Amino acid sequence: MHKKKYSIENSITSHEKTLEIINNIDKNSLKQKVTDVKTEYLSISNDIHSILANCPDLPRDQKLDYCDSQRYFMKMYMKEIVVKLKK
Repeated sequence: MHKKKYSIENSITSHEKTLEIINNIDKNSLKQKVTDVKTEYLSISNDIHSILANCPDLPRDQKLDYCDSQRYFMKMYMKEIVVKLKK
């Protein structure tokens, strides 16, 4: 078997390339993506709430599933808000 040799120089070069890529990311673009994700979580949560409010004939088990989903998306939205507040 042929084993590939790893050296410190190779790992440093690889690490430097990774840092360079990270530094080249447009920060405004990244902020926009985070805002879009946050908005999407809230939008999905509101859509689920609308379904629950406007469909009184849903069976109880479906209502529970919708409530669980709404809780998940609201939780994700709140996590994004907390992250933003900590910055």
